[in-house]
Amino acid sequence: MFEEGDKPSLRERFEAIDEQMEFEDGGFDKIADDQKLHPSKNLCAQLKLASLMKNPASFGLHGEHDCVLFSCSEEEDFSLPLTDDDIRYLIRCGVRWMSECDCLGMFASL
Repeated sequence: MFEEGDKPSLRERFEAIDEQMEFEDGGFDKIADDQKLHPSKNLCAQLKLASLMKNPASFGLHGEHDCVLFSCSEEEDFSLPLTDDDIRYLIRCGVRWMSECDCLGMFASL
């Protein structure tokens, strides 16, 4: 995916893994029930993101048209670098890199 020694940005990593998973069936159903932080994929995504942050109290949401945008979009926002498995989990919950806003987000659904 990336050359050895490369330090891809969070955006680049999300986009590359999302592209690899493009044809994966199941999405949220691929996460084992005992691994889900909540039965709702929207809340599961938010809880997972907050659990990975250095300061979960600083986790914020912002609405933009039909999207929910997250206040954590830099590697420095997280307590440890996100693993590829963390990113796959978040993608299965519906989190994407929203290029028009240059941040993590997801499409709002009721």
